[in-house]
Amino acid sequence: MEPWQIVLLIVVVLLFFYVGVLVYVFSMIRVFKSKLRAHLIAMSVLLSEKKEMLLGIHFEFVKAKVKLDKADAGLYDRVQHLAIKALKDNEVAPIEQTLKEAQNRLNFIAQTNPWATKSEDYQNAMRTLHDIDVNFRQAIVVYNSDLNGYNYWIRVPLCHAVAWLFGNRKKAPLN
Repeated sequence: MEPWQIVLLIVVVLLFFYVGVLVYVFSMIRVFKSKLRAHLIAMSVLLSEKKEMLLGIHFEFVKAKVKLDKADAGLYDRVQHLAIKALKDNEVAPIEQTLKEAQNRLNFIAQTNPWATKSEDYQNAMRTLHDIDVNFRQAIVVYNSDLNGYNYWIRVPLCHAVAWLFGNRKKAPLN
């Protein structure tokens, strides 16, 4: 074999090795992207359940003729009009913050109202809200764990530029 053929053979072998690594890296990126999408769907469902529970509790307060001020009405109007479908990662925090604000306001009103301490429906709803909060926090932890995997695979040396060209950018974890 001539020296140029040996060099060409080495270059071709290295090129095939690089393509193989690139295919593996992109398959891992795809796996983590699909996991992240699934976690976002799960968080959307949990936030939707929380929204419905809060609106149900608010309805029970109205039905029990608990005094609510105009700020509460505006807050629950915002909660009612929240669009929780297939969320993107940057939409989770503001929606969760609005729901948390509504939940804290309901807790404050309930502590100052004797009806809430006696109502079995209210107590059950609060336990359900607590369970939803626990599940939501677990979903965020799992999402952030898979996000670390995704961010790792898009930063693989020699593949980072290609991943960037295909639109795979580093994402920030959820809080």
